[in-house]
Amino acid sequence: MTTSRYGKGGFEDRFRVTRVDGKPFRPEARYLVLDYSGADPHALVAIEAYAASVDEDNHHLAMDLLTAIQHPEAFPAQHDSSPPTDGPKGQDGQDRARHPSTVSTQGDGDSREGGRS
Repeated sequence: MTTSRYGKGGFEDRFRVTRVDGKPFRPEARYLVLDYSGADPHALVAIEAYAASVDEDNHHLAMDLLTAIQHPEAFPAQHDSSPPTDGPKGQDGQDRARHPSTVSTQGDGDSREGGRS
């Protein structure tokens, strides 16, 4: 298992989210990317909490999320094979996106593992 960076640094811009359904993003939308492979145990706790919270509104999503964290190998890797690109700089001029990746979301923008839209 690869080591996660959850124990170092702050809230950095390391990922880019791309919609695979072709629909536009809401300009005010913000996303969080969580690694549910098991490398970050705190991500698993967050996803379990989200599943519990969304269960009444969308039981199917809640069950999918719980199944995904129990059997991550059964779900597709959402990695983009594109090489890393330069990301945004912080106010101090330091690179804030050392290794950005693209993470795909699906659906109509309701709620997905990558965050709320």
